[in-house]
Amino acid sequence: YHGNSGKIYNSANLSRVPSSSPETNMAFADMDDNGKAALVHLMEGGYKVSIHYDIYNYPGSNEFTKLAVPFRANSVNVADFNKDGILDILATPIDGPQAALFFGLGNRKYRMQLFDFKHQAYSCAVGDLNNDGLLDAVTCSHKEISILLGSNLGGQFHFLEPKIISTNVLTTRVSMADFNKDGWLDILTENLQNDDTKSYDIESWVLINNKGSFSIDNKRSFHTFGANGGTVAQLKGDGKLDVVISNYHADISRRTGVFILQPDKDGFPADQGRVSLPAYSSGANLVLDFNGDGYQDIIVYNHTGADVYNGSLTPTGGMHGVGAVIYWGDKNGYSLSNSTHMPSFGPHSRISADPGSMAERNSYETYTSQKISNTSDSENFDLTITGRFNEKQFVSTQIMIMNDAGKTETIIPKLVSKTSNAVIYQVKILRKQTFQYKLNLNSANSGNGPVISDVKMEVTSSKN
Repeated sequence: YHGNSGKIYNSANLSRVPSSSPETNMAFADMDDNGKAALVHLMEGGYKVSIHYDIYNYPGSNEFTKLAVPFRANSVNVADFNKDGILDILATPIDGPQAALFFGLGNRKYRMQLFDFKHQAYSCAVGDLNNDGLLDAVTCSHKEISILLGSNLGGQFHFLEPKIISTNVLTTRVSMADFNKDGWLDILTENLQNDDTKSYDIESWVLINNKGSFSIDNKRSFHTFGANGGTVAQLKGDGKLDVVISNYHADISRRTGVFILQPDKDGFPADQGRVSLPAYSSGANLVLDFNGDGYQDIIVYNHTGADVYNGSLTPTGGMHGVGAVIYWGDKNGYSLSNSTHMPSFGPHSRISADPGSMAERNSYETYTSQKISNTSDSENFDLTITGRFNEKQFVSTQIMIMNDAGKTETIIPKLVSKTSNAVIYQVKILRKQTFQYKLNLNSANSGNGPVISDVKMEVTSSKN
């Protein structure tokens, strides 16, 4: 569904993309390094990784690369594992016996590196767990969490033999985030079901990172009902991490809400102060600022309706076309009265789309211009940045001036005016001086920053 200012999501702005294999995970990334997102997903029963380039303009743009996988893959993650500046793909299996790294070579070429992995990966998360500068991976499944530490021993990136944390639950989703702000990424486990009793009425956890080590005994717990797909995000812009949990089943009913869990005094998600949003057997959710107003929005993907009963007073299921709901964030939080329905057809279980790692995302991104020389006869300029801004998604700038000794001096230009579509600064650049401008694109961790449409520098008029 294409984003739009009218917050309308229907067949008029719908593009159908190539189908993925059922109940697999997908990712989006700029695989061509050209500013256009590609859909990276699994096809042909999980035996092919498919990269569909410029997916936003599909089917007008229908270029793709398909990579054969010698096992049935279930999850894909995109990252630059070997730090060569080209994105790679990690494919992990639904039930072993191998996993694969596809190292990007450029020009849409990839080199596959297989490694033994006799475990299941209902989902996979990527981040640096032991702070050695290399990316690690965590997978989850029946009664175990697998931790794969990255290594450069031997001169080539690879994963070491997985470290296994044994559990008694089926975990269908893992995420990484530094909840207690100690500089180490913790592991959020969303537990669907007790594997012994088959009950969905169980607890999910945060496994606390003890300087790169994890134990089932070192965790924080919170109550869930078939936790099946959630998001870690800053909903209030206060620097604290909230967790949004989709609950799939409550043993006797599928009519379970989506939980917004706020952090306790230590930063971990807690039952106290929990908010529940209406949902129908939700299989996943996603948090982003979809309408660009500076407030995080929550889209809830529902699996089934609530119109089928088995003799009890609570519904056990229903039609799968019940649809998804976008809860629009505002100063008052979230409510059904401020929501939009989106047609969907039973997104289920392991299906989840990861727009990128939220674990170490800054509240801003930066852009630095090329070196520019002042060849004019003037020394006073107006630097005008036009685009779309608001109180949480805004731009600030710095000017870096190179002196004759080759050293760089950073100055903060004087702000002249600021509106929702333009910011103007006054800048003094001496004749023949070389400089660069640096833009800080502040997004308040919304996953959607300000939109910059033009940057120009003009000689300040005499009236100014």
